[in-house]
Amino acid sequence: MDKSIIFNEYKLLHSEIMYNHTVQNTLSTFTIASVVTILGFAISNHYMLSLLPFVVIIPMMIRIFYCRRATSKISAYMIVFLEQKMPELNWETKNRLFMNKRSQSTILIHLATLRNYEFPLLSAASTMIFIWRFLYDIQCFRFIHIFILLIPLPLITFIFIVSKKINELNSDRNYWVNEWTNFKIKSN
Repeated sequence: MDKSIIFNEYKLLHSEIMYNHTVQNTLSTFTIASVVTILGFAISNHYMLSLLPFVVIIPMMIRIFYCRRATSKISAYMIVFLEQKMPELNWETKNRLFMNKRSQSTILIHLATLRNYEFPLLSAASTMIFIWRFLYDIQCFRFIHIFILLIPLPLITFIFIVSKKINELNSDRNYWVNEWTNFKIKSN
């Protein structure tokens, strides 16, 4: 295959990765601004309004998860099909090797890479405001109120699980490298 075709495909796929990063940043910024606005309104109003941020957080997280998955799939494709044909284009391969080595490092490095946890923090803030407003609004605490206080629990659990998956880009990329390699072997 002509090297210019490989190079053009590499540039195109790299621009797709950059686009996905831009979408992720835009969605994160929008979500943070929206949730903070909603929570500001919820503090001075009914306690149920503090659950409204989950309606924003969950769809945005799912979209960001899709972008991250697409990025890892594209990156893996570049590693398997393009970078092996043009060794001078090996950013994705080097980055994968670096991240694999880094993922085996100390807990301090893991703590430093908690860069995708704005959504659990926002959901925790929403839950705390929900609990505070609920306890402030009720006259007399009854047994049934325990169930009302547990409403955010499945939502927060879902958000933490998806956040953990979002933060596992390298293992996702490793999975797709294996899948693309198997596809390449079977199609030859």
